[in-house]
Amino acid sequence: MIKSRVKKLILPAALMLLFVCPFIGLLLANADEVMSGGGYAVTGQLSETGYTSVVYDANNGLPTSDANYIYSADDGFMWIGGYSGIFRYDGSVFERLDATDGLTSGRVIFEDSSNRIWVGTNDNGVVMLDNGVSTHITYNEGLPSSSIRAFAEDNDGNIIVGSTAGISYIDKDNIVHTIDNEELNTKRIVRL
Repeated sequence: MIKSRVKKLILPAALMLLFVCPFIGLLLANADEVMSGGGYAVTGQLSETGYTSVVYDANNGLPTSDANYIYSADDGFMWIGGYSGIFRYDGSVFERLDATDGLTSGRVIFEDSSNRIWVGTNDNGVVMLDNGVSTHITYNEGLPSSSIRAFAEDNDGNIIVGSTAGISYIDKDNIVHTIDNEELNTKRIVRL
């Protein structure tokens, strides 16, 4: 009987807290500090939010109008991957990286725990950038496909690579290892 009365008292109190607390928070908040609007505010579709936006394309600085992937690295650079190459943005200048090192396109960009940048190209494998030195890894070095779609890093520092023909991983010595799983190696891996 006591348990029944406790349940009858707790349930209404919990429901009241659930519905009343958010409203109390809104009443106590300073109206000048509340920012709302999400994407509408950032794109300028809502006025007086304090946000502004700039669209970069081939007309105002970005050397291309396509961007497949945008990544913000720990060093502050923005990396943009497109079908026409890889670009690094420092906040004022877009720099096109040299395509002779394999950077022909960019489908996915990843930064590992050693702050190396990994670029997955649409049809030219993986390019790893480490302090100005690039390493180009393709199907010829053991990747299941040179069309790369995803990266991840495991606890041992291996870089897992998802491609249009399965998964492999690259160890710290840049040796490609295949994952022997028939089901995975017949799939297009787009996310890890």
